Amino acid sequence: MVEALPWASTVVVVPSPHQVATLPSDLHVMDTVAVRGGAVIVVGYQVSSASADLTARQAYIARYDGALSAPLVGGTGWIQAAGAAGLDAWAVRARLKPEREGSTYELLTSTDGGATWTSGGAIPTTSLTAVAVEGGGCGWAIGAGALLR
Repeated sequence: MVEALPWASTVVVVPSPHQVATLPSDLHVMDTVAVRGGAVIVVGYQVSSASADLTARQAYIARYDGALSAPLVGGTGWIQAAGAAGLDAWAVRARLKPEREGSTYELLTSTDGGATWTSGGAIPTTSLTAVAVEGGGCGWAIGAGALLR
């Protein structure tokens, strides 16, 4: 599709969207981020039943780079947020606290565009909604009443 923008002196070519991968039917996507090189990271959680119980959630991170990878991160919890700059990517895994009130947050990091992930440790906050990655190991975490670096 070619679209002429009335305020622009150039013509913008907008590619028609088409499906490139099929996501698991039980996947609840929380965020997607693009990384350098054209790959996309899909994050969220899977739940094997219709249960609304947060303990039934299984964290999910996959990478699309011509094909959708097998899940790269799993385990209990859910991926609350993700961000990327260049090849540096961050994701935050949330888990329900044992007393079933509130969540704990763990920073997951990748330096290879989301192909591999490591734990960056606990994030000391009671709420987390987003991350912003600067690159070079630097970034921000944002929650209700908290801005962390």
